[in-house]
Parts: sequence; C-alpha cells; structure tokens
Amino acid sequence: MQRKDLAYRRENRCCNRCGETIISINEAHTTFVREPKDGGGYNFENIIILCADCNKILNIENQRNALHSLVLNDKLMAFID
Repeated sequence: MQRKDLAYRRENRCCNRCGETIISINEAHTTFVREPKDGGGYNFENIIILCADCNKILNIENQRNALHSLVLNDKLMAFID
C-alpha cells in the first residue's frame, strides 16, 4: 500500500482543507504538511489529501502567502510537532 492510499484512508476520503468527500483516490491530490527541505519527512503522517480545488489554491504562484493565510497550516503543524 502506498503512502497516498494510507493518507486517503486516514482522512476517510475527505479533503484535509475543506472537508469535501473525494470519491476516488484517483481524484485525490497529496501534499506535504512540512516540506522535506524544511525538515518534514516522507512519512505518511506528513502527507495530507486535498481535493482538486484546494490543491489549486495551495499551488498558486505565490504559494508561501497562500499557506500562511490558511488556518489549516497551523493546525497541521501542531499535529506533526
């Protein structure tokens, strides 16, 4: 089983940002809570599942500002620390 599968099941098929149900794992996007270059690991606890819309938001050109504006980021950082 891959890390994406484990994270998808852990989140009960829901987007970690907005809570939308993601019907298929093929529609799920993954991202790191903390980037490996910033000290995050490749373990599945550091991976979250996102729907397509939330993935687009997190991958906009000015990603750093987008992440800082999300309450989710603070909650997730507290989760892995």
